[in-house]
Amino acid sequence: LSPLGLAVKRIRTVEILSNRLRAHKIFQEHPQILEQEIRDPVFIIGLPRTGTTKLQRMIAADPNVAFLRYYQSHYPVPWEGVRVQDPDPRKVKADEDNAVLKVENPEMFAGHPFISHEAEEETWILEHSYQSIMQHQHTYVPSYMKWLSRQDPTRCFEETRDLLKLVQWQNDEVGKQWILKCVLYNGDIDTVLKVFPNARFVCAHRPVEQQMVSWASMMILVRTMLAPDMDPSLISHDILETYAEAMDRHLILRKTLPSDRIIDICYRDICDRPFEVIRRIYDFAGWQWTQSGEQAMAAWEAENRQHKHGKRGYTLEETGLTEQEIRDRFTNYRRCFSRYLN
Repeated sequence: LSPLGLAVKRIRTVEILSNRLRAHKIFQEHPQILEQEIRDPVFIIGLPRTGTTKLQRMIAADPNVAFLRYYQSHYPVPWEGVRVQDPDPRKVKADEDNAVLKVENPEMFAGHPFISHEAEEETWILEHSYQSIMQHQHTYVPSYMKWLSRQDPTRCFEETRDLLKLVQWQNDEVGKQWILKCVLYNGDIDTVLKVFPNARFVCAHRPVEQQMVSWASMMILVRTMLAPDMDPSLISHDILETYAEAMDRHLILRKTLPSDRIIDICYRDICDRPFEVIRRIYDFAGWQWTQSGEQAMAAWEAENRQHKHGKRGYTLEETGLTEQEIRDRFTNYRRCFSRYLN
């Protein structure tokens, strides 16, 4: 890690430990929080760069749906001493951080714009357990991944569930159905169901040659920001293997998953026919389709066209990968989901 990388990791470590202490205190003061239910959660999964962010944020525009906001994914516990009438300092801090990122790393922001009030995946929540791939995602720590492979992930998901209950309590959204999303769940859907027994999954698909190059180039931006001397090819091959292993496990788990718990969708449909996709998800989950929800989603889409924050350029060559090795590593995946890979 560079001096900047060390500083970033130290700051985030202090944030996480502070959040854990605050959460412990508030759970003791308000035990009713943990008695809540996370109602009818739908988890959007699939490989990264498959349209999952657009899908989640469009659905989250529906006022009848609960979701995790970006600033709450980083800071899930309210800060003490804040008056109700004051701006939430967590949101202010997230806005400031994102403004810096947009200037310092515009390509990364264009690839995945972080917006404090928008829906965000649970990766930052998972990070709080210190038992998640997130500790490896932004840096290269193979010894940690070796250790992680021997751990039972249940505690990680239980702590994530409890922090989501805390967010639900803060937002006064008890009773709403939840739209959640995380590309790190693919190999752990059995544990997700253990912790969220009423969960359903929506799995997004995109040709792996497109998806993996986009994701590897994004991870090169992230990791070299903290460790400038890292070899881009090493980063790309690590990312390829990490996500291919998770998808291998996903294919095994799918064989025992009831068919009414998961549906598959195509990236191209998310881009070109999002309302058809979302109506299908609502029917699948048993959620009510409302005119107010449809109007809110249409307004979100009109305001958030693709490349609104700029277009990120990348090439296969810069990743050090080849199309053939990507296809070969995902052979079984491509065979199982060929109808969605167009």
